[in-house]
Amino acid sequence: VTMRSEPDPMSSTVTISVTDTGCGIAPEMLDRIFTPYDRLGAERSGVEGTGLGLALSKRLCDAMGATIAVESALGEGCRFSITLDAAPDPDELPSDGDAPRIGSTRPGDIKGVVLHVEDNTTNQHLVRRALAQFGGISLLDASTAEEGTRLASEHLPDLVLLDIHLPDRPGRVVLEHLRSDPRTSDIPVVVLSADATVEYRRWLADAEVLDFLRKPLDVRRLVSVISEALS
Repeated sequence: VTMRSEPDPMSSTVTISVTDTGCGIAPEMLDRIFTPYDRLGAERSGVEGTGLGLALSKRLCDAMGATIAVESALGEGCRFSITLDAAPDPDELPSDGDAPRIGSTRPGDIKGVVLHVEDNTTNQHLVRRALAQFGGISLLDASTAEEGTRLASEHLPDLVLLDIHLPDRPGRVVLEHLRSDPRTSDIPVVVLSADATVEYRRWLADAEVLDFLRKPLDVRRLVSVISEALS
């Protein structure tokens, strides 16, 4: 089994491919490869499985706005590839000198308290690095919905960056709490999520949020949204 990662700077995407040298898949079966519980006859081979692995992979890719594809021929193995948006390099974040301006305001002139509700440490680090150029911003980190609602009530931040998929409760619970409390009902909320499902987008259209940024985050866009919210 061989795995490769191929970045495409022109489209700002990365393709991850996994290639094996197995028995391959017949062409007439490829259309069924992502069908739940369809094992393409493997159930008669004695190999254990449920037929759900690729179906779940397809759903996860759809949720991230990514694509998954398969190439195969009998006797020649398979090649599965996933193409998704490239995440920015935290070490290449814009400095204050080339950060975007909002009118005549520079990030270094902006002040405020930002609450970031996110359980993924990599994303926490990315946002912390992005906010470092805002000399007057204090950052509060919360890794659960419960902690996020508590910090919001205690500190009354000027802006909330909210992940929707949290370990204890959905992020939308945090948003509902903020909107139901008169002290926090007017705090602007920016949703950060890789979820691109139809159900989620319908909810987002009705949610009272300032903006939505899809993961992996575009750091320049994040800086611009924060500048607009706090300037």
